[in-house]
Amino acid sequence: MLNIENPEKYSAALYLRLSKEDEKSGESGSIINQRELLEEFAKKNDIKVFDIYTDDGFSGTNFNRPAFMRMIRDIEQGLVNMVITKDLSRLGRNYVEVGGYIEDYFPEKNVRYIALNDSCDSAGEDDVMPFKNILNEFYAKDISRKICCVKHYKQNHGLYIGSRAPFGYKKDKTDKNRLLIDEKAAKVVKRIFMMAYGGRTANAIAAQLNSEHIAPPSAFGVKDKTEIGVWSASYVSDMLRNETYIGNMVQGKARKISYKSKKVKKIPRRDWIVIPNTHEAIVGREIFDAVNLSLDSRVPVRQRKYSYPLKGIIFCAECKSPLGIVNRIYPENGVKTDHFYFVCRRYQHNSSCCSSHTVKERIITDIVLEFIRKRIKSCDTQRIFEISEETAKRFAEKSDIFAQRKILKKKAEIIESNLITLYEDRLSGIITAEEYRTISERKRGELRLCMEKIRAAAAEEEKYGGNLGIFAADAAEKFLRCENFNAEIIGRIIERIELSGNKQLVIRFR
Repeated sequence: MLNIENPEKYSAALYLRLSKEDEKSGESGSIINQRELLEEFAKKNDIKVFDIYTDDGFSGTNFNRPAFMRMIRDIEQGLVNMVITKDLSRLGRNYVEVGGYIEDYFPEKNVRYIALNDSCDSAGEDDVMPFKNILNEFYAKDISRKICCVKHYKQNHGLYIGSRAPFGYKKDKTDKNRLLIDEKAAKVVKRIFMMAYGGRTANAIAAQLNSEHIAPPSAFGVKDKTEIGVWSASYVSDMLRNETYIGNMVQGKARKISYKSKKVKKIPRRDWIVIPNTHEAIVGREIFDAVNLSLDSRVPVRQRKYSYPLKGIIFCAECKSPLGIVNRIYPENGVKTDHFYFVCRRYQHNSSCCSSHTVKERIITDIVLEFIRKRIKSCDTQRIFEISEETAKRFAEKSDIFAQRKILKKKAEIIESNLITLYEDRLSGIITAEEYRTISERKRGELRLCMEKIRAAAAEEEKYGGNLGIFAADAAEKFLRCENFNAEIIGRIIERIELSGNKQLVIRFR
């Protein structure tokens, strides 16, 4: 039985968490049940509740949860000095991080931690608590493995496991793993394939759909049509290559890095799970193959990314959208030549929303560089040379940092490994809790110092490219002549450029 003496001195945080995996496993720990349990405990013991923090649908293996982080901020501000959870697993399932909070962070902040169902109270001695944390992590790993096995089984048997059906289909109300044709959306899919079959590009198809105000997949069936978004060439292109539309179930395109992380990695196309003839097709195989043969003969849109000096800082004066670049190839002196033009991105998606702004990129860039030259001429030229010399000198003085960077990174990895081993030694009783706190505090201090040195070296390398042969005078001359001014350098001088439909420029310097 937990004993709370002097309850008036506590300001408690009631922390509730339930992940999707917990729900699927049938765990009897719903948010409502947790709240009732914790509120009853606080009321019974006359504990003042500062706030209730709820993370519903968040995994216990990741501590970057919104309510949890808000609770930590309140602890830092001295507003909370007691944390109560239903059990240890509600706080988290990563035993190293949970142990770090319970044995290091909470004691440092004078915060008392209580896990009701586990009868754990940081105010007393509980040698079993670390082992419960380990079991919680094993549980999370086991649940994740079982869920993955079920998903792979369903994928390999042609059962759909996505949360939302692909555009053109809907989930069968009686069988959520089965796809049925959505007649209204399927008409749009058929039209897209027929336009592509007729030779239209993905960009042209997207522009046509937007001009007709046809709702994109993200807004299809949504009642509120405000801010519904637009069709994009990349989405149309993905649809045209999707075998789902010929009746094949295509899944397994991405996979989580680990059960502790929400990050996913893309899986190569050859490793996708494709099960043929699992549902009714929207498009015939002959048309699908002809469209994809045509797509293979073109340069994919995503590979046509152009780098230009004003990238990221030039916008449309009318609609405030970023200006992009389009390439037009036509003869010049008998030779096929690239000609780049600025174009409003919003106009590209929907020509009725804005104007095209078709003006040569080189003309606008030259005008901007001339403005910069005029601004530089008003500066103290001698001071620019002095700054360049000072910078080169500082770079040379810090060259030893760069030579040691690899050693520092290796040292950081060793310290991190030592911290994990240290905690395991604490669990095994090889070292005492006091010894663990003393040694881990020193190790974390070493790690912070090491990481600061690594960041300092990285910042210098990024700034100077790791090249110690920079000549100050040459750098200053190039700057004064505006030579080799890329997007990064111009972005440090100019905050924003706006180009109007009648080719008027507004330049805002930093």
